[in-house]
Amino acid sequence: MGAQGILSWALRMKSNDFATSNIKVTTELLDDLPLALAAKPQILDTIIALLTNSERAMWVHHGGGRLMVRSVRRGDELRITVTDDGPGIPAGGLTDVIQSNSVTDQSVGGRLLGLGQCRRLIVELGGDLRVENGPGNGATFNISFPLLDAKARDLAPSSRQSSFAD
Repeated sequence: MGAQGILSWALRMKSNDFATSNIKVTTELLDDLPLALAAKPQILDTIIALLTNSERAMWVHHGGGRLMVRSVRRGDELRITVTDDGPGIPAGGLTDVIQSNSVTDQSVGGRLLGLGQCRRLIVELGGDLRVENGPGNGATFNISFPLLDAKARDLAPSSRQSSFAD
């Protein structure tokens, strides 16, 4: 499964939660691009954790909100951004939140990867995760991963296998 498949799958998994939480989702997804190690379930888990953190922050602070999910190719890497219009990260807390295991609201319940765990998983898979506050409010989570070139895809048949349906 490539990047678009992973993002689409994560968004489908969260669609009922978004509707219940009054979250309006817009997407700008590239045609499917092969990610290095894209079949790893940790990538899907991380995307779902970021979507859930954004959903919880917007629901708790405004009773809903807007979420934008984008994928952009930059040279030989794919960048995925998840942007919400929630309260953002407290001033001075950007470094702490990405290095900790915090989630936006633990009182809502359920098991969720903390942002520090998300970053560690992404880095272990050869990518990077950064967070920044938006202008005025909200947060943007930026994920980057190397893309597989055609030769590497031919040599890595496991990258075409997936336990998730497209």
